[in-house]
Amino acid sequence: MLDAAAVQALPLADYLKGLAFALVVGGAGTVGLFRNLIRARAIEDTPTSKIRSAAQGYVEIVGRCVAVAQPLQVAPLTGQPCVWYRYEIARFQRSRNGGRWRRIEYGESGKWFEIDDGTGRCRVDPVGAEITPLSKDVWYGDSPRPKRGPGRGPGRGPGRGPGRGGGLFGGPYRYTEERLHVDDPAYVLGNFATARADPAARRAERVRERLVRLKRDRTRLIAGFDRNGDGEIDQAEWEQARSLVERAVDRELAAQPAPEAVSWIGMPPLRRQPYLIACHDQRALAKRYRRYSFFSLLAAAPGASLGLWLLIARFWSG
Repeated sequence: MLDAAAVQALPLADYLKGLAFALVVGGAGTVGLFRNLIRARAIEDTPTSKIRSAAQGYVEIVGRCVAVAQPLQVAPLTGQPCVWYRYEIARFQRSRNGGRWRRIEYGESGKWFEIDDGTGRCRVDPVGAEITPLSKDVWYGDSPRPKRGPGRGPGRGPGRGPGRGGGLFGGPYRYTEERLHVDDPAYVLGNFATARADPAARRAERVRERLVRLKRDRTRLIAGFDRNGDGEIDQAEWEQARSLVERAVDRELAAQPAPEAVSWIGMPPLRRQPYLIACHDQRALAKRYRRYSFFSLLAAAPGASLGLWLLIARFWSG
């Protein structure tokens, strides 16, 4: 490490670059440390709930993925049916330092799917969730859109970097696609809510629809409710028509079963509560986040130490 005299002798521009690098590394590591610890603690401290008896609020549900409706949506790069997908297309740009991948296209499914835990089903809103799926494909090609899916041939290669000839094995484009499939194991940590149908709103909507249809069918309206025969419907006659429609709707609703309540999981209202969807066991997932927090600590400690040393050496030494 540089001694204080060497730090003080550095040109201001070089000193600021070094200080900025240390602070960025230390800050990013610190953020990652607390972020991953919060996720690990949330997983460990939240008991697993059953959908049938889950309380309203922040819960943990374990089950399997189920589609809300058929046909299933199709992943854009591989064409595989799934309940959720995320994809990225990147192009390799060469430079004096070797080159880097630059994203040119990205997309993520926002359609709801369901989770079934054996006691019931609830809908899952993937928007805003941190999703860790089982299925992930990475392959390479020579066109902005893949001409074929991933395989074991020359285009395959998660993590492959620059190669010979065309610049990469299989071409300068990298395609990445992640998916959740029907029957994949599902762990969801988020805000659970249940909405029950409002009988009054349901009745009012059906009455309104019937009255609109009746008003458009003038022949039927006049024939059924023009009591004084003047060819017009006055206020009293219209109120009589409304009353008859309301009674008919009430009889229909009384004969029908009440609509079932709909439950769903989505983003928690508090920012400190993580929203997680994963295809892994809770213990394994918590261990993964604790491992990430350890790696973040390894980055935070030297970065913060270097930044503090540079400040002390430059301004307080001597």
